Amino acid sequence: MTRVDFYFHANDKLDVIIKLLQKAAISGFHTFVYLRDSYLLSKYDQLIWQSRPLSFIPHVLFDHPLAGKTPIVLGADPANIIKFDVLINLEPVIPDFISRFDRVLEVVTEELEDIELSRDHYRFFKQRGYPIYTHDLKV
Repeated sequence: MTRVDFYFHANDKLDVIIKLLQKAAISGFHTFVYLRDSYLLSKYDQLIWQSRPLSFIPHVLFDHPLAGKTPIVLGADPANIIKFDVLINLEPVIPDFISRFDRVLEVVTEELEDIELSRDHYRFFKQRGYPIYTHDLKV
């Protein structure tokens, strides 16, 4: 069954996501970052390329020809990926394809809207019996 991890009290959501992507890539996991907004996709793509000057986070957008061969894919549709290890959900909705993944990660800032959304997602996963793990980034 899919494991769900919530990372609470993130000061900088993108920074936490980049650290999670690095860890997943080093561990050999394939990761899909679920984000439907094309402007934000482009922005995240650029920020990931620029984030760590001395390290490389191999990633492409979901419609790129190499999406099936790249360990990290960002986008709205997981159709082109071949391995479903980790899903990082950046959308306010929980996608209907979560059960394909071994793990789902949700990063939560201290903004009220983000906290309320995470509570809804937490309830959703709990009611359906998913194993849930929480990580307090404030500690």
